[in-house]
Amino acid sequence: MSNQISSITLVDLVIVIDTSPSMKDEALNLSDAAASAIAKAKTSCPSDLRVVWLGIEGTWKGTNFKQSIRDYLTKITKVDESKLRGRKRGELKSAGAQEDAARAIEDISDYFDWREGAVRAIFYLGDEALEGGGDKTQENDIQAADLAIQKAQAAGVVIHTYFGTSKSKHQEGIKTEYARLTASTGGQFFTHKDTISGFSAVLEKVICGSRTTPKIRTNKFMELKPGTVYIQDCVVNELSKLYTLDLATGKASLVGEIVTEVSDIAFVGNELYGLDAEGDKTTLVKIDLNTGDAVSIGNVGFATVGLAYNHQRQTLYATTAKQLIAIDIKTGKGKPAFTVADKDHNCGEVAFDAEGKAYITLIGYNKKKLLATCNLDTGKVNIIGDIGFPDVASIEFVNGTLYGVTGNFFQLGKDGQLIRIDIKTGKGTLIAMTDPIGRWAGMAIYPQRTAGVSVTTPQLKPEEKPENIKVDQEIKTSKKEKLMSTLTIDTKTNCYVIDANQMNNLQQKVATAFTFEKGTFEIRISGGQYTYSKTKTTGEPFVLLWIYGDNDSTFINKNTGFEVGATWTTLNGYNDKLTLEVKERVGSISFFEVAQTDNNPLR
Repeated sequence: MSNQISSITLVDLVIVIDTSPSMKDEALNLSDAAASAIAKAKTSCPSDLRVVWLGIEGTWKGTNFKQSIRDYLTKITKVDESKLRGRKRGELKSAGAQEDAARAIEDISDYFDWREGAVRAIFYLGDEALEGGGDKTQENDIQAADLAIQKAQAAGVVIHTYFGTSKSKHQEGIKTEYARLTASTGGQFFTHKDTISGFSAVLEKVICGSRTTPKIRTNKFMELKPGTVYIQDCVVNELSKLYTLDLATGKASLVGEIVTEVSDIAFVGNELYGLDAEGDKTTLVKIDLNTGDAVSIGNVGFATVGLAYNHQRQTLYATTAKQLIAIDIKTGKGKPAFTVADKDHNCGEVAFDAEGKAYITLIGYNKKKLLATCNLDTGKVNIIGDIGFPDVASIEFVNGTLYGVTGNFFQLGKDGQLIRIDIKTGKGTLIAMTDPIGRWAGMAIYPQRTAGVSVTTPQLKPEEKPENIKVDQEIKTSKKEKLMSTLTIDTKTNCYVIDANQMNNLQQKVATAFTFEKGTFEIRISGGQYTYSKTKTTGEPFVLLWIYGDNDSTFINKNTGFEVGATWTTLNGYNDKLTLEVKERVGSISFFEVAQTDNNPLR
């Protein structure tokens, strides 16, 4: 969704730089890029722009940084020097006063001659800690940043930051504070990796990102709910916005801004990742859902489009025009997996179903977007059919159904459509127009917890046999335990695949089955024990349950809130319970009691 500027916006941008020797190259390169960036910004994001270039306690010869902050504020705005927080050159060891970034932000926020009605922004460039420099963030640096944020917020100032090349082994801690300045004031955070192609694009982003009054982010904890669908827009020269989406109505609720432009998103566990694409370069970023901060992980090495995580293979995948690539989430580096598009098509989006099967979209010269599958073992691509929405920009499976959202990229259709896609025919069906209507580029679902779910059952008395289990239909309330957010299991080394014959044998010869008709049921363990033969103590029983619907019927696991056709779950002791809401009929709940003896370690 694009927030169009209806009239020319007044923008006051103050560019501030650390004037210690290590920042000389940045001062020169940024100055050289200025004319080009400003010219481009006049076209891409018109504004009545005023740029002032200031050095901290110094200047750079041959650059635009021809005035110090102290000189400007005392001579131009006539501020009494005693009011300035910034320390004088020579007052600190080495070049410390020239690296007083947090104090510089305070002084400019308070005393700069901002034009009436202008949007206010500061772009700070440095490579050391924020309070008098240094190669490590200390407590005083954090406190100084807190004061700078307070001053900027009070004055309505957006802070953008750039962290230059550093050899410090503690540089990640410094980057965190630079990023916090921007996240707390609505700005953008950059590093030297963002300037590989030059400073012009970075400065253009800063100019365009300074046109709107900042929306202050807070550190209020956001509780992530399994099954929540997130979507994100992508509008040229605007910060992407993240929303939650109601699939029934199309209502999109704003979560907040992401501090960069993102082309697609995906959850890996409880972490949200995104693609920050610029030209032929794509950077993998990790997005903080509470602040909107986008921390750069690394250059993917490919121009990518779609992003999705395969839970079965524990791999983050992205699409290029012709390939499916696997991304290392620790480094951001991509590695080709398969070629999925021929000379007549380009690949677009990617999604994985519950079994890990890959679905991709292909678009040809006829501007039709096709749904296809890709075999992740062989790389073979099978085209299913025309979606009918060439503007679909991201796809995602939710409870077994494939959904998509659209964005009018390359003039291919409409913004803001929510569609459902038939994976047998490929045909898309319009569900609703989203509210608001956004230029959607990414779609991801926060996954169901894989462990730590609190459950419970009707109890077995010691003298009763398993087949005599009775299920209490009365729903009782109990205090909910704190849930584990994520447990990652390596499926290749820690899981065992049960084929159809083995499953039938378990159901018919091992398990005890129970059938449920329509209604709500609470399941508990009423008796039993768990023991090792060499010990004198016994433990509470543990039961494994396999639940599936009859003739494709579904049920709701009330502990997770998901409506499914089949699930595995466990009951761990007498206090656990499982609550089911059966829609029609659940064909069977199979009980597998677990105990341990010398001769039979698991039964």
